[in-house]
Amino acid sequence: MKTTITTVLLGVFLALHAGAAFGSANYNSSRSNVYKTAGNAATASISLSGPSDTQTVYTTPATGSFYLQQFCASDVAGGVRLDVSGLGSVALAGTTASCVSFPSFLYLAPNAVVSCSTSSAAPAGSYFCSIGGLASPK
Repeated sequence: MKTTITTVLLGVFLALHAGAAFGSANYNSSRSNVYKTAGNAATASISLSGPSDTQTVYTTPATGSFYLQQFCASDVAGGVRLDVSGLGSVALAGTTASCVSFPSFLYLAPNAVVSCSTSSAAPAGSYFCSIGGLASPK
C-alpha cells in the first residue's frame, strides 16, 4: 500500500513538473513573435533508509541558474529534511504533508549541494526524497 502511494505521488510530481517546463516561456520582444523557454525541467530522486540517513539528491549546475519548485518525501517519523549548501535547512516534508511547494521558486546558487536527511526518529525502512525545479543554461 505504501509503495503504491509513493509511486502515485512520484508520478504526480513528475507530471506536474513536465507541464511546468512547457508552460514557462518568456516573450521575445524582437520583430518576430518567438517565445523562448525560460528553462528545462529538472527532477532528481534518491532513496533513504533508516534513522539519520543523509544523501545528496542534486548538485546545481556550475553555470546558469536553478530554481527549486517542489520537494517531496515519504511519510516517516520525524519527516525528511531538505538542506542546501549555503542556505541550511529549507524545508521539512513527510510529517503532515508529503510535498512542499515553493510558489515563487527558490533560487539556488551554482554548485549548491542539495541533500535530504531522515531524522533520528525514523525507523529502518525504505524512503524517498525528490526535488523538481527549473534549470536555465545562462
